[in-house]
Amino acid sequence: MKSDVGTSNFDINAQKKNLSVICTENDNFANIDPLENRRLAMKKLEAKLEQLRGNKSAHQYEEERKAKRRLSKLKSKVRKKAMKEEGSKENKGYKFQIHFFRIHLKKSKKSKRDEFTGKDYKRLLEKADKRMERIEAIREKNPEKASHIEENIRWNKSFRRVEGQKIKDDPDLLRKSLLRKQKMKEIRRKKWDKRIQFTERKQALKQEKRMSNIQKRKESIKMKKLQKARKKGRIL
Repeated sequence: MKSDVGTSNFDINAQKKNLSVICTENDNFANIDPLENRRLAMKKLEAKLEQLRGNKSAHQYEEERKAKRRLSKLKSKVRKKAMKEEGSKENKGYKFQIHFFRIHLKKSKKSKRDEFTGKDYKRLLEKADKRMERIEAIREKNPEKASHIEENIRWNKSFRRVEGQKIKDDPDLLRKSLLRKQKMKEIRRKKWDKRIQFTERKQALKQEKRMSNIQKRKESIKMKKLQKARKKGRIL
């Protein structure tokens, strides 16, 4: 019995030693840097590939292929990790913040008032007349200011024309353009009315022709029936 107890105690002590060795190995493995760990794995794979070289069987060839694949993956991971660490060292202490925002540029009432572009001649004529009235009202109080405003208007007009814009602020020309536009509108309206009348007349003629054809068809059917009845002696 004593011998059995002694052997059992010996086995327990041996297991404890093995466990302590495994724990220390695991601790050492945990303390190793992940990058270093990958490098060690790469060395092991390279050693394994050296052993597998030479006359290989199908199984050895497959193992070599898998080992090469694992080695290439480990190399790429090590390279990426090293690049990441270098980048973090370079950018250490710097914070980059990018903010995107939208700028809305709204035209002021004055800029809209001074714009004389487009084809709405009625609105442009009203604006031109109002501007003339405003300048005349200022001229009564302060002639110098009115002349200064007119000078600014002329300069702005010349600058815009140089840029390629068409400035339509002449009241006489605007009236002529408005009359021309109204005349063209009237001509188009008359043409449209004529077209409508022509289409209505055409439809009426077609309808009349259709009705006459239907009536002729009915009469021809009626005459055929009467002729058949006469042949059979039903009608004298």
